[in-house]
Amino acid sequence: MAIVHFILGLCGAGKTRLADLIVADAKFDEGFLNDSRQHAALIANLSQGRSCVVIEIAYCKAAAREIIIDELRAVIPDLKINWLCIENDLYRANKNCRERTNKDNPEGHVKINDVVSPTYTYPDGAVVLKMWTK
Repeated sequence: MAIVHFILGLCGAGKTRLADLIVADAKFDEGFLNDSRQHAALIANLSQGRSCVVIEIAYCKAAAREIIIDELRAVIPDLKINWLCIENDLYRANKNCRERTNKDNPEGHVKINDVVSPTYTYPDGAVVLKMWTK
């Protein structure tokens, strides 16, 4: 049975670090929401029973999650979905953005967090994890 692990969290929360810990056949990173090629690749992998990981900050918002779930369920009705949500801690996420050295534009990421945090909800059945900190 195919399984997809969706990882949700603010910028600087540790989504990539968490994704690196999950054994999966395919991984899809930020920018997934509006990339039809990545959607097609995800569906192809899941249709072949492969496990996948998707990191997408936009799925912190329920309406965006519903669209992708409807899209996937239309093709793979027995798909297992695992929601891994990193806690919505705006202060700590922004601190991490400003202190990390492996990403450009920390203030741009802080601005994204300021927009996303107020609408970030956890899906039913989600595992909510503590945020990574230095």
